[in-house]
Amino acid sequence: MNLLSLLIPPGDRSVFLAWFLLCLGSLAVLWSVTEPIVGPYEQLDPGVAKGVFVKQVIWLIVSLGGLLLASRIPLRYLDNIAIPVYAFSILLLVLLLLVGPKIGGAQRWLPLGPLRLQPSE
Repeated sequence: MNLLSLLIPPGDRSVFLAWFLLCLGSLAVLWSVTEPIVGPYEQLDPGVAKGVFVKQVIWLIVSLGGLLLASRIPLRYLDNIAIPVYAFSILLLVLLLLVGPKIGGAQRWLPLGPLRLQPSE
């Protein structure tokens, strides 16, 4: 097994290619908005910190790991757990209505320590 076969998941390569191109496009846009502004507008707009670009790169690496992990899960296994996962999702939505805090007039997030979970996503 070579390195390329480890980085590109098995299955439909066109889906992976579309994901990869979208990732490159998002990185290109973020790189362009994090470049410092030179000229008459630099006093009006401080720009966006490079940290935004770095965070995006980190999340893309994490998402690639998740994609590779998910691509190796057998479909039979996913078929077997579909109903329990659906029931758990419904339970989270009901829990959100009962104990979810209102933020900005809406109950969308469940606090889980330092993280927040949005069950509708």
